[in-house]
Amino acid sequence: MDLLIEATIILIGFVLFFTIKNFLPTYFAEKGKNLATKEDIEHITEKVEKIKAEFVKNIEFIKADLTYLNQNKFSIKAAERDALIETNNKYSEWLNVIMSIRFTDINHQNYEKLNDYYHKIKTSRLNFHNAEDKLHLFLHDEELMKVKFACIEQTLKLEFLLDNTLAKCIEHFRNHNIYFDNLAKISEKDITPDFLIAQMKESQKQIDEIFYKFIDDKNELYIEVHRTRTKFITTLKKRLYDIMS
Repeated sequence: MDLLIEATIILIGFVLFFTIKNFLPTYFAEKGKNLATKEDIEHITEKVEKIKAEFVKNIEFIKADLTYLNQNKFSIKAAERDALIETNNKYSEWLNVIMSIRFTDINHQNYEKLNDYYHKIKTSRLNFHNAEDKLHLFLHDEELMKVKFACIEQTLKLEFLLDNTLAKCIEHFRNHNIYFDNLAKISEKDITPDFLIAQMKESQKQIDEIFYKFIDDKNELYIEVHRTRTKFITTLKKRLYDIMS
């Protein structure tokens, strides 16, 4: 900005110099050497002041234009910085929701709250995609786009695994309740306590198998999620440093 103003000042200075240089000899040649009257000097002074005023006016216009351009540039950088930070935050929230869901306190009496887990996951992913859409207004970094896509792809696999597990659990507990409700309608003479205990154990074994398989599959998938997430966050940080430097 300073270099542009200095260059403009020099250019207008040259115009002022050559205007006066060419004007004075011509004017005094007509009037005779060293014979300028008071009116002549006032006329010359008026011309010079007009040129100076125009010069100052042009400089102020240039300063205003450059200030406006710089303000817009800083505003865009600030918006991109905020979009990068929000994308990181919303992705972390999405992943944390997936990883924080536990099944240890779920049973046939409260299993319907698994539906709340499902909606919580979808909401966190939607929030991330909204933040991602804002980032796309500024994103022209091919490397960042690539690692972001890889990270999302792996995280979606983890979410899909959780969705399937939630659906299996809900189905299991629903069938469990239907089955034991029907048993309750049968005469106690036809159902022994040992039979009921055996059926309860079998039901618990089935749900445990669902839980344990989920844990094993989740841990395996998370290795790849963590790898791609690390690259994504590292690239985000690099982009942040670039726009702040």
